[in-house]
Amino acid sequence: MKKVIYSAALVALLLAGCENETVTESTKPAEDKPKVKETVAKEAKPVDDEEALKAATDTVEEDGFIKYRGAEWQGDYDSGGLTFKIHGFSVTNDLAKAYNIANAEPDHKAVQVWFEVENTTDDKKYEVYPDQATLVTSTGEQVKPDPILTNHKIAGEIFEGVTKEGDIIFVLENTEDVADIESVKFVFKVYSEDMAASEEYEVDLQLK
Repeated sequence: MKKVIYSAALVALLLAGCENETVTESTKPAEDKPKVKETVAKEAKPVDDEEALKAATDTVEEDGFIKYRGAEWQGDYDSGGLTFKIHGFSVTNDLAKAYNIANAEPDHKAVQVWFEVENTTDDKKYEVYPDQATLVTSTGEQVKPDPILTNHKIAGEIFEGVTKEGDIIFVLENTEDVADIESVKFVFKVYSEDMAASEEYEVDLQLK
């Protein structure tokens, strides 16, 4: 499996009182899927190879998150039939403040990934599950997305001409300070139209 380097469960008590948006598109658990033939993910193509080698050291604070400018990625599946983009990577040491969660502990750390998927075809359907992705951090965390705060509308079937985007939230368990995170690995899976094949993508984002 090839990798690309770029610049750049749920704690029940924390989520008390959190407003959960209505899911308008159903998703199917990966474990309920028929067996598929596994294939090795192709190498994602960066927008600019020079930019891909730069660390995302420039940051901006917004909405309670520290956002890393430059921590972006794009790739594709089925010769461009399905395209993916990570528009940004953000961290926070106070998830309760960032999401205005009342009566929640103020010291929960989290990672936010803004993800976009687009079906560029005229006649094909795919399935992709970024809301079931795995995040691995340089601080030793391996976590799955928060099932309430994550935008599940970006997952599941995606028909011809459709674009979906939204944020994926990972609540960290052992990281003392999100500023200590120097790099992350984002792993997700996509399935072909007829479910005969799948590819797993590992996206490495260098932050410092």
